[in-house]
Amino acid sequence: INSFNSLVPHLQQSVNTRFNEYPSVNLTDVLDGSNNVISFPHLQHFIFLSQVCRSMLIVGFVSVIGFFLCVIPGIFFYSRLAFADWYILDHPEAGIGEALSASWKMTKGNFWSVLGLMLAEIGIIILGYICCCIGVLFAIPFAYFAESSAYMMLQENLAYENLDYAAPANEYQKDEH
Repeated sequence: INSFNSLVPHLQQSVNTRFNEYPSVNLTDVLDGSNNVISFPHLQHFIFLSQVCRSMLIVGFVSVIGFFLCVIPGIFFYSRLAFADWYILDHPEAGIGEALSASWKMTKGNFWSVLGLMLAEIGIIILGYICCCIGVLFAIPFAYFAESSAYMMLQENLAYENLDYAAPANEYQKDEH
């Protein structure tokens, strides 16, 4: 529950900053000859969404190639690259290569946890289909929230590992000078 409560404001802020950055222009305003003109910044939304779609396609392609080689490499590559699209959503200035690299680094040492999450998501979505397909309306958003929460936790762990963190001195280890 706590991770869900902390996730909602983060997603809301992310959506607000990504898509409300530029004023929208109605087609009727352009056709009426008003001063609103579609400018280049409006293409940023398209570029941003195309990067997310391209990263999803690359992850899917690598996973399918892995499945054709053998099932195990496909599962391995998918679980290691699964958070590339979340990275691009969080860092829109990042390229696809940077997102794939970041996903690979985030999931290092967490393969079994990520695989367990993916299997749990599949199970929940299958249960949603079993419930006359109405349960899918709840299962898919739940799966996305679980995946985004896992992304946030893995990114915090990666940021923590990259810091030059010196453990605080134990309060029982006092200088006796």
